[in-house]
Amino acid sequence: MSRLLNKNAIFCCILLAGISLNPIAQEHPQVSVKQADEIRLLLEKHRDICKLFPEIDGFRIQIYFNSGHNSKSQAFEVYKQFIANYPGVEAYVSYQEPNYKVRAGDFRTRLEAEGFLRKIQADYPSAFVIKDQVLFPPLH
Repeated sequence: MSRLLNKNAIFCCILLAGISLNPIAQEHPQVSVKQADEIRLLLEKHRDICKLFPEIDGFRIQIYFNSGHNSKSQAFEVYKQFIANYPGVEAYVSYQEPNYKVRAGDFRTRLEAEGFLRKIQADYPSAFVIKDQVLFPPLH
């Protein structure tokens, strides 16, 4: 029993010494990354491709769509009103025969889009979330 206590006491002393030295060792950590040149080249190619194709699968909120007489001018009016009321949120006008559409936002997840939809629901009661190709939104 006393041998077990001595071993535990020695272990505790070593552990405490390690803990007390640990903050000193972490003040100036040094990290060295070694990787093959092929990996660096692949990462560079990946960055270049992402610059060429900045869109990702995501979600937008469709706030307007219509066809027929004056639908184009109505779409641009809705667009102008939206960007005036919600600065900082991108909006897009598109034409997909026979409809003009106005979509807002660049959301990574449906949850983000649904949250924003709740904010604008009073102004755009017929708005809904739609899956779309979006510009890569910044991380917050």
